[in-house]
Amino acid sequence: MTASISDFPTTGTYRRPGYGGILAAVITELTSVRSHLVFLAAVILVIPAFAVGIRLAGGDEPVTLRDLTVGTDLSFLIAGFAAAAIIGGTYRHHSIAWMWMMDNRRGRVTALRVGVVLIGALAGLALGLVLACGAVLLIGDTLPADIPGEQLREFRFDLIKFVTAVVLAALLAVITRSTVLASLIFAADVFVIEAMVYALPVQALKDVGWVLPFLSGQIANGSSIPGFTATPLQGGVALACWVVVLGAIAWWSDTRRAIR
Repeated sequence: MTASISDFPTTGTYRRPGYGGILAAVITELTSVRSHLVFLAAVILVIPAFAVGIRLAGGDEPVTLRDLTVGTDLSFLIAGFAAAAIIGGTYRHHSIAWMWMMDNRRGRVTALRVGVVLIGALAGLALGLVLACGAVLLIGDTLPADIPGEQLREFRFDLIKFVTAVVLAALLAVITRSTVLASLIFAADVFVIEAMVYALPVQALKDVGWVLPFLSGQIANGSSIPGFTATPLQGGVALACWVVVLGAIAWWSDTRRAIR
């Protein structure tokens, strides 16, 4: 009686893919879906479209930084909903499961996904601003040479809003594993909760509501908001706490919940 020999002898040991391999896989996955590229194109094109529209309707007024960046008020919303759709879609279509099987350190995979989405959104924002400048030059206007400090502060808050929207919406999608739920929570905060705290003349709401993500970001930016007495440092700490807390919950969610 002879011992059987395996037809598939093992050659070497399994090596877990490195950081570069996982990063390449994340980028390939996120850029191979048509709807993701549509979201990115929307972020890019809405800024020059608004800039040209404002200039055509503005007559002979000199170009201001606000004329060039007015589209960011819409682009941050598009970017937030896009982040929820992109990250949430990986759970809906189970495309994240194979990547977890490549590397079972799920927290690292999730952080890479959120980071790639954020970097892609910021690249789209930068390209949109460059196109806005080019479009303004093409229609015969000149770019602003002297930018007041107040306009720079507004532009800085636009950047804070943009990054906050992408990161928080993406983390909400990781926690809920749902594009719809993450988008609803994001929309409720932006359009209902924070808008109500900002607009209603109720001091008790303002004393508590300043810790909300976008209001705390505006306070951290140094903007003066009637009724709010928090300092920029407090606003910055509150915004950082949102990212840390939601990030910790997202990490726990991905490391503890089953692949399905």
